[in-house]
Amino acid sequence: VLFVMAEFLAKLGWQECRTPVRNQTYYWRESTKEAQTSPPYYEILGLDPSKRESCTKSDIKRAWFGWKQIYVDEDGKTIGHPEEWALLMKAYLTLRDNSTRARYECDNLTASARRKLVGLAQVKTTLILPSYQLWTPPEPDEPPPDAKGKKK
Repeated sequence: VLFVMAEFLAKLGWQECRTPVRNQTYYWRESTKEAQTSPPYYEILGLDPSKRESCTKSDIKRAWFGWKQIYVDEDGKTIGHPEEWALLMKAYLTLRDNSTRARYECDNLTASARRKLVGLAQVKTTLILPSYQLWTPPEPDEPPPDAKGKKK
């Protein structure tokens, strides 16, 4: 299931990642150094996320219907990978409803969300550094620094 979704996202230039400590899922695009907490739903449907303000419900439905022609036969049975169709449905259901769409955009696409997600990008960048460049905790026998940074 996850492999099929990973392949589908990889076609769009995204990959699913996890933060090292909290194991929180996020989505990363290396080419633009972007991070999102949810999959890139606009791109999954084939829509341009930069034009989201002008994107209407009929645009979203038209994009979803185009995918439906590919993934669902006349009897309503899924053709191909049901996991990909499930992801397309999740994207459609999220973007067609005004409140879930607004929440998705606020959490992933607004300027404040981008600033908040910079931390994920820094975590991703830190993870690919050589291990000798990572911070290491002080030795246990070393006294902790006081409030001014001086050792006691």
